[in-house]
Amino acid sequence: MNKNFIRDFKEIYKKTESYCYDFEGKTVLICGGAGFLGSLFVQYFLYLNKCKLTEPCKIISIDNFLGRKNTGQATGENLVNLEHDLTTDLSLKLHNKKIDFIINCSGCASPYFYERFPLETMEVSTIGTKNLLQIALQHNARILNFSSSEVVGTPPAEFIPTKECYTPTVKTFDKRSCYDVTKMYIETLSYVFKDQFNLDCKVVRPFNVIGYFRQDDQRVIPNFMSKCIKGEKIKVYAPGTQTRSFCWYGDFMSGCIKVLTKGKDILYHIGSPENEISMIDLARLVEKICGKKDIVQLIDAPIVYKHEPQRRCPSVDKIKKELNYTLDVDLETALERIYKWAKDNYK
Repeated sequence: MNKNFIRDFKEIYKKTESYCYDFEGKTVLICGGAGFLGSLFVQYFLYLNKCKLTEPCKIISIDNFLGRKNTGQATGENLVNLEHDLTTDLSLKLHNKKIDFIINCSGCASPYFYERFPLETMEVSTIGTKNLLQIALQHNARILNFSSSEVVGTPPAEFIPTKECYTPTVKTFDKRSCYDVTKMYIETLSYVFKDQFNLDCKVVRPFNVIGYFRQDDQRVIPNFMSKCIKGEKIKVYAPGTQTRSFCWYGDFMSGCIKVLTKGKDILYHIGSPENEISMIDLARLVEKICGKKDIVQLIDAPIVYKHEPQRRCPSVDKIKKELNYTLDVDLETALERIYKWAKDNYK
């Protein structure tokens, strides 16, 4: 296992040690297991099995590899990788295995991909999530569904940092709507299953989680890093003042583990409000970390970005108070870690 991951996983474990033993001897189903976050969860459970758990957990990773090749998946003892479309029946592929936990990271999370696959984006969030909730019900499993910070839109200034109780507002006729609207649907569907069937179901809204992205991911961090490494211009969509609050994946995953195992409520924000930054300032920070000068350029935004939220910053007071959530990696440190890794992995 890469030394970067070992360092990061040690940091996660230090914050979640008492929670991790809930997984001992259990079976964890990770959906979207070949994607950015799903693959990190898979590797973290492999780390727990090798280094921490007395009785290893069994890991089932599922992905349909939409828009990308089936390459580079983790392998290891007690890990099964399945290629499967969640909109179809999964039960036969589980071969009567008892499922104890489900982490649902499935779906396209990059505008580049959900603009190209809008129907598939909607179907995996609607049909796919319902199928997973039914499996959780059949197995009496605990399930963690991923919504998105996209659902809050652009709140008025008085609602920033944004709390869970803020009423989401998203456009229904927009290039981004296939993602935003169906993420809201995930939240409502999760509530229905919890309310009607007393299912142990939790939902998290991730706020711009960052880490070791694939070079072809197309989200802002791998895009900026890749351009820098290749000596190309970093292109920032005008006006460049739009902000995001970037959260290091280790901080995010520690929050997810706490919510899944000990969360009392159904919905939690997970993010790093301290790391809020404008896109133009982010580009300049990446430029500085990469040791470049004068490579940042403002350009007109494509249609899918024309109506993107202009400010995004979460309140994490709830998860801090209830689950002792902590933010340990600041944005500059996170970007330095990503850059050191990307130099060896980006072409």
